[in-house]
Parts: sequence; structure tokens; C-alpha cells
Amino acid sequence: WMYTMHRVTGVILVVYLYMHIYVTSIRLWGGTAWTGLMSTFENPINYTGEIIVIASLALHGANGIRLILAELGYTIGKPIRPEYPYKPQSLKSTQRIIAIILMIIAGIIILGTLMEYLIYLR
Repeated sequence: WMYTMHRVTGVILVVYLYMHIYVTSIRLWGGTAWTGLMSTFENPINYTGEIIVIASLALHGANGIRLILAELGYTIGKPIRPEYPYKPQSLKSTQRIIAIILMIIAGIIILGTLMEYLIYLR
């Protein structure tokens, strides 16, 4: 699940990056084009996209931290000779605990964003 979530949130962030570059480049077409485009974003329904981007950023970043810790060897452990019955070191509970902690932190960030969104709508 973490692999799939990391890939999906990465695609969302890349799409957002290109959309952001396009929207900011509209400014080169003049003030009227910019004002017209920004008036389309005043609808509160359009702010849901911002929440999706922030949620993607939080989840992608938290999983990235988990991957960095695994890459540095903090969560995987030392390599051992595989003997029957083989139990992979990568499935140690340390990785699962760190993944859960980081996803809770990402969830808190997402909930904070949702609260900010609801306060903004009032």
C-alpha cells in the first residue's frame, strides 16, 4: 500500500507542478488574463484541489522519510544469511511502527489543513 500511495501522490504532485507553472505563466499575458483566471478559482469547490495537493505532499513526504530511514539501514537491520524458514529482515516490526508513526503525523497535517479549510469557508 505504501508503494502505491507513494506513486499516486508523486503523480499528483507532478501534475500540480505543471499546472502551477502554467497558471503563473498566465501573468505574462497581462493583468486581464490573470484576473480572469484567478476569478475562476474563487469558487470554494476549487479549494478541494489545494487540500488534495497538501494531503499528497504530507503523505509523500512522510513515506519519503520512511524510505530514507530504510535506505540508510535504520529500519531494516543488518543482513543475515538466509536460512530456512526464511524470515525477511525488511518485515521487522520497526518498519511498520515507523510507517504508522509517520502516517499519523501526515494525518495530523491533513486534519489541520481540513480545519483551516473549514474555517476559511465560514
